[in-house]
Amino acid sequence: MRHENDVRDLVAAAIKHFGRLDVAVNNAGTEGEGGPLGQKTVDNYHATFDTNVLGTMLSLKHELPLMPARGGGIINISSIAGQVDFARVAIYVASEHAVEGLTKAAALEAAAAGCASTPARPARSPPRC
Repeated sequence: MRHENDVRDLVAAAIKHFGRLDVAVNNAGTEGEGGPLGQKTVDNYHATFDTNVLGTMLSLKHELPLMPARGGGIINISSIAGQVDFARVAIYVASEHAVEGLTKAAALEAAAAGCASTPARPARSPPRC
C-alpha cells in the first residue's frame, strides 16, 4: 500500500464492483525490525514508515473524496503502540504515533463532509527483541 497507483487502482476496483464506497478499513502495516535504535538504517525507517504512514495517507487521500455526503466511515488499523511506547521498536512506535495523528487530523476534515475517520488499536505487544 505504499505505491499510490496500487492504492488508486484498489479503490477504483472497489467502486467498480460495489458502485460506491461507504466504509473503508485500512489495515496494511508492518512492525519492521526490532532492535536498538542505534542499529537501525534509513531502509528500516522507510520500510516501516512507507507502509504504515504513507500507506494510510494514500488510502485516505483516495477514499475520503468518495465517501457519501450522507455519511461514511474510514477505520485505520493502528496499534496500542500509537498510545504507549515500547523499547527496541522505536521506528514502529513512531510510525503508529504518526498514524494516530494522521487519523485524527483526517477525522476533523472528514467531519465537515459527514463522514468519520477513526483509529482501531489492537492491543498486542510488539515482539520482544
